[in-house]
Amino acid sequence: MPWPKTDLAASVTRIPDVGAGAFALWWLSAAVYLALAFAVPLIATLAAMSLTGIGQPVAAQLRAKRAALLAFAAPTLFTFVGVVRSK
Repeated sequence: MPWPKTDLAASVTRIPDVGAGAFALWWLSAAVYLALAFAVPLIATLAAMSLTGIGQPVAAQLRAKRAALLAFAAPTLFTFVGVVRSK
């Protein structure tokens, strides 16, 4: 059943009228957060790949590799849990 228009309108946050500087700052911060959202899994992938080449890793290197793989898989797991819980 689709949401009534009044419920949808009430759920949207009203953005107050502000100057051009604050508006540009909002867009800049959104771009930075979007870049970070893609950069973190990329850096985790590169870290995991660099740790894969070690023949006999010590305990700290093994923990670092596992943390890098978890950081790479976290966005996918987060999305999966959100989809499963919504049904």
